[in-house]
Amino acid sequence: MKTLTPEQIDSLIKTLTGWLHIVPMISTLLILIGLDVLTGILVAAAKRKINSTVSFRGLTRKALCIILVGTGAVLEPFAQGLPLAQIIALFYCGAEALSIVENSAALGVPIPKALLETLSKLKDDEQKRLEQKTTQPEPKQ
Repeated sequence: MKTLTPEQIDSLIKTLTGWLHIVPMISTLLILIGLDVLTGILVAAAKRKINSTVSFRGLTRKALCIILVGTGAVLEPFAQGLPLAQIIALFYCGAEALSIVENSAALGVPIPKALLETLSKLKDDEQKRLEQKTTQPEPKQ
C-alpha cells in the first residue's frame, strides 16, 4: 500500500478546496470534522464501546453542521456583505476542536487542568440546557 507524503496530502487538500471554491475557514472545519471522527473512533475502540447507533448520530450532527454552513453561504448575498458561512464555520471549528481535545483527554493525553475544567463546565452547561429543553412545555398555538 502506497502512503502519501505530507506534500501530496497538502496538494490534494488544496486541489479539492480549489475545485469546490471553499474558503479556508470551511476547509478547516471539514478537516476538524474528520479529525474529530477519527479521535472519536479511537476513543470508542480503546473503551471497546464501538456502537453504530452512536456513530450514526454523531455523523448526522456533523452533516447538519455542514448543511448549516451551506445555508449560511446561500444566504450571504442577502446579508449585506456579512460572511455568514465563515462565521457559522468558525463556531463549529471551535466546537470540533474542543471535541478533539476531549477525545484526546479520554485517551489519556495530558491536557492542561484549566482546559479540562472549562470543558467540564461547558459540558455541564450543555447538559442543563438539554434538560431544560426536554422539561419545558410546548408553546400553545
